[in-house]
Amino acid sequence: MLPLCERHGLGFEAFSPLTGGWLTGKYRRGAAPPEGSRMTLRPGPYEHLRTEETFDRLERLEEMGDPAALSLSWLLSDPRVTAIVVGPRRPEQLEPALAAAPLDPALRDELSALFS
Repeated sequence: MLPLCERHGLGFEAFSPLTGGWLTGKYRRGAAPPEGSRMTLRPGPYEHLRTEETFDRLERLEEMGDPAALSLSWLLSDPRVTAIVVGPRRPEQLEPALAAAPLDPALRDELSALFS
């Protein structure tokens, strides 16, 4: 999608950039989803993520730092992304967005490789 937007001079607004909580560290290998989470309320769009490969990558992301802040920082580091829409339900869920900052190119490349 991003190359298409770039080709046509369009901005891109990242909606649900934390993938229903998957990029926050909320979901754990072998554990039931937390009560009230999207995986208990509306799992359909996210069910495909419940794989060993996903958990491997999420665990590696967590080793690198706060998964939510890193994910949002990755988006902020892409000049094709013009806005990020986050929807915290509680004040503490806003903290990763406030901590997000553009990444240096080496870390951005490392994160890109992790999820490519």
